[in-house]
Amino acid sequence: MRLRTVILMGIALLMTETAFAQEYDKWEESLDYSYARANPANVGKPYSLNGGGGALAYNFNGYIGVKLDLQGYGSLTRNFSNLVVFNPDGTTTLVNSGSFQSNLFTYMAGPQIRIPSHTFKPFAEFLFGGALTHFHGSLATATSATNVNTSNNAFSMAVGGGFDIKLNHTLSIRPFQMDYLLSRFGNSIIPGGDHNQNNFRYSAGINLTFGE
Repeated sequence: MRLRTVILMGIALLMTETAFAQEYDKWEESLDYSYARANPANVGKPYSLNGGGGALAYNFNGYIGVKLDLQGYGSLTRNFSNLVVFNPDGTTTLVNSGSFQSNLFTYMAGPQIRIPSHTFKPFAEFLFGGALTHFHGSLATATSATNVNTSNNAFSMAVGGGFDIKLNHTLSIRPFQMDYLLSRFGNSIIPGGDHNQNNFRYSAGINLTFGE
């Protein structure tokens, strides 16, 4: 009798776990505030960018899906002094002072991996695509640099993750998401600049799920 009870309880538990594993939302739509530390020329100190955007994800099952992510950022006016600038003829010029503004827009897509759970819903992502900035163009204008490659469009990649806390059937809050953000903007204005920029971004917002 005890053996039968144990078997029945095991079957019931297995059926519950199977049903739970099959329960997932096919679509996710998120809206967020995003903060990034970036340095499009990889020279000097990184600066802060504030903005936001959203993402749309389609889940093939409870574990893996594909995600489209769009984010836009802007910066306050930045001042600089004693900046050395490349000239087209190979010489350099010292610019005593000036100011400029910058922005950054990223558009990426890639796989998203989730650990199925009811309330606490962690995820990881690997996204790649492109980025757009007016940093180099604004800096070239501020320093009167001409005939330079401002490289406004570039490859970008984000690797990271976060978690959602589910409030009801459709609404979750996303208090934490952190990504390593790589961009590859060319640099022909500032000596010592790099074509690869290692940045990071933090995001927080809400996540809507539907289509279970």
